[in-house]
Amino acid sequence: MKYSVNQKIINKVKDLLDIAKDSNQDEETQTAFLLAQKLMVKYGIKKSSIQDQQRAVEYGVLERCIKFSVLKKFLANVIAENFKVIFVRTGSLRAGSCGYFNYNFYGYSSDVELAKNIYFLAVKIIQYRTKKYLNNYYLKTGASRNRKLTAFLKRNYIYGFITGLETRLNDQTKKYDLMVKPDDEVIKRLGPTRSMADKVGCNYKSKSFKKGFTDGYNTDLSQKSVSVG
Repeated sequence: MKYSVNQKIINKVKDLLDIAKDSNQDEETQTAFLLAQKLMVKYGIKKSSIQDQQRAVEYGVLERCIKFSVLKKFLANVIAENFKVIFVRTGSLRAGSCGYFNYNFYGYSSDVELAKNIYFLAVKIIQYRTKKYLNNYYLKTGASRNRKLTAFLKRNYIYGFITGLETRLNDQTKKYDLMVKPDDEVIKRLGPTRSMADKVGCNYKSKSFKKGFTDGYNTDLSQKSVSVG
């Protein structure tokens, strides 16, 4: 029994994620973004609309949080907008509610699973790069580590990195003429959603933001190729 093409891509992403966990490096994982994006869309658009309508649609839970994170929402939206799923936040922290948020991807099952793996892959890369940036900053400047400065640098760097990654993915979408938006059928099944803009306390002119943006944009996602044949 042959796996679907999407399942093969999912397996490749999982393999790369395992490599990342074992090596604690991001070099072995960087190509997964562009690879998965290009191949998922390349094969997905060959399926008829009738087949798409028969495919299972689901919520894929990313994280359950007791505190809202603007940066995690931003990253999830960037991944969703480039991998044919919709980011949905459910739950509430209000009295009498469940007391937590669920961050979810909504879409066809295979697309949701792929997007979830890409999200966790991105989180790992950002964690590695942020730690590296902070260590280099304190080493070069000789400044004493303190929570306030570290939080400032970390927030600006991460937001800059995600912004750079978003810009690169958007540029790739235009360059390769990729269709990365969810199908109309998925949007129809989900129904109306409410989107709220969240303000990020970030200094866009800071060196940490600019460094994060440069690192996010210049992350080489196409140095290697992985066959799914």
